[in-house]
Amino acid sequence: MNKSAKHITQKNQSKPAMKKEPITLPDPLPKFLEVSEVAALLRVADRTIYDWCSQRKIPFRKAGDRTIFDRDEILEWTHPKE
Repeated sequence: MNKSAKHITQKNQSKPAMKKEPITLPDPLPKFLEVSEVAALLRVADRTIYDWCSQRKIPFRKAGDRTIFDRDEILEWTHPKE
């Protein structure tokens, strides 16, 4: 193994793996959901939810500077369109 390959291998081994804490959804779901709850429900990243909001792909509301989602609208949005 050459010197640079050894350095890269050692560098990659020293980084701890980042673990994302799982989001637990309340049962039953509340009427309004936050970004992290919708992301957990749909099994996507929070960033994906923000992207979908900016592209107007997902139904959402603004409450001041917070982005919130109506539970029933999200569940309906996940059903296939006929």
